[in-house]
Amino acid sequence: PVSIANRVIGEARSKGRGVILFHDIHARTAEALPAIIETLQAEGFRFVLWDGSQIIDRGSPILPAQAKSAPLPAAVLYNDSWAVVIGINDYAKWPKLSYAVADALAMRDLLVNQFAFKPEKVTVLLDGDATRERILSALGDALGDLSKVKKEDRVLVFYAGHGATRQLPSGRSLGYIIPVDAGTDNYQGQAISMTHFQDIDESIPAKHLFYIMDACYSGLALLRSGPAESTGDPRKYLAEITRRSARQMLTAGGSDQPVADNGPNGHSIFTWTVLQGLAGKADLNNDGFITASELFAYTGPTVSALSRQTPAFGNLAGSEGGDFVFELKHHDEFLSETSDQLDEEGLELNAQLNEIHKAIAEKRMRNQTLSQKLAAAKTELRKLDNKAGPETPPEKTQKALDKGLALYREKKYTEALAAFQEAYGLNPSNAQVANNIGFIYYKLEEFERALTWYERTLTLDPSRAIAWANKGELFEKMERKADAEKAYKKFLEISPAHPSAAHVRSRLAALED
Repeated sequence: PVSIANRVIGEARSKGRGVILFHDIHARTAEALPAIIETLQAEGFRFVLWDGSQIIDRGSPILPAQAKSAPLPAAVLYNDSWAVVIGINDYAKWPKLSYAVADALAMRDLLVNQFAFKPEKVTVLLDGDATRERILSALGDALGDLSKVKKEDRVLVFYAGHGATRQLPSGRSLGYIIPVDAGTDNYQGQAISMTHFQDIDESIPAKHLFYIMDACYSGLALLRSGPAESTGDPRKYLAEITRRSARQMLTAGGSDQPVADNGPNGHSIFTWTVLQGLAGKADLNNDGFITASELFAYTGPTVSALSRQTPAFGNLAGSEGGDFVFELKHHDEFLSETSDQLDEEGLELNAQLNEIHKAIAEKRMRNQTLSQKLAAAKTELRKLDNKAGPETPPEKTQKALDKGLALYREKKYTEALAAFQEAYGLNPSNAQVANNIGFIYYKLEEFERALTWYERTLTLDPSRAIAWANKGELFEKMERKADAEKAYKKFLEISPAHPSAAHVRSRLAALED
């Protein structure tokens, strides 16, 4: 039934229309039909009936009550599932860890056994295999392969290992994950920065991408905007949040919070809590699905209560109100002496968890009441003082940025420039916006202005490799050969494995001839 539903819904999405023909209908087709109809209804498809002689417009077909209450299969929400799972205990130069490999293997098993990820589509890199080159290849090359990963897919990346934070001259922090082959001195060129992850995000075609990072660092450009607002109908809500793009990250803690590499059942506190959440505890509304937002709502306060870590969660640039979704699988295990159970430490922590979440629920209720009172007071205050204006939401910057990118693709440079300048006015500290303004001026052949904006970009983020490449091309146009060579070399120093590295090397070679 799942494959039938998946195939029919995919065809309907691609064509925008279709005919469901009831002829010699088989049992499996009948099982798939409710999911097909309700998914397409939730996406706005309109149904009419043909009785053999005329078309009857009855709005939406009426399904049996038992069909309407049945949960949507995961394959309807996503066409396929991909994962990269990384765990490093045996560091050569960094302190060795005890539980990271076990954490990664447990996550791999959970994805395959509980959430229907196919084993051949889960890449596992442990200890010596988790080099910088192999991690970047698994993330950028394999997951960026358009012949394999498609738009309607989902991608999960799990990392357990060391993290680090570097203070940039601008005062901003930049986070890194540490591959097995990275040194402790001048690790910036051997580790993988959050800037790299932003570049990787853009190369992955899947509509949903979720990072779960059992490492502590800061310097994340996370947006705090949430998913689309619930409509009250869980099916329509699931269809909406899985239709929209999602780029999300959940991390174990900040830069001053070392990884708690101990916990029950041979796992770190963070990963153990994530595993407990995905086993069902994070299904906060009991609808049979766990969203990334729900997982954080469960994991954040739990880990904070059990350790000195404070997990962080948010959306990366490119999110458009979507939310990564896990569908819980009904258990069909016949219990025996070999069935898994928690150890004594796990049982003790579980008891603590129950008390923690009971207290959290009580606090949420109190806070909700206070929030309602505060909202009422603010409404009354606005009535008395008409000067209060609406706040500018962070999403407005992203919308202006997205608009500028769309106009650039249409080669409407003047209009794109206006959109990017609007985004800059809303967020002057956004290096991406500054770079894009510079590039539009470059396309308009206003080279001095372009240079000003590239320099502003690198003041905001000196490690933004693509800005150095852009600056090199600009200097070539301005016939400043020496400056172009310096810019290109800086680009290759920062990001030698960048997708544009081959092009930059060819430009540099041409200059040196």
